[in-house]
Amino acid sequence: MPKKNIDKSDLTIDLLQKLLIIELAKQGVPQNDIARIVGVASVKINSILKYFNVKKKR
Repeated sequence: MPKKNIDKSDLTIDLLQKLLIIELAKQGVPQNDIARIVGVASVKINSILKYFNVKKKR
């Protein structure tokens, strides 16, 4: 398989989206709201947050 050429601006956008997803989740924002705010699919949010033990506010 050939390597994917990732543009630096695309990489920057991806990293900023991941950072924003993590910070919003730490603040207790629901995943559906995070998806709307960041503008990504819920699948991407789930794939990132499965590595973090995010406590929900009760």
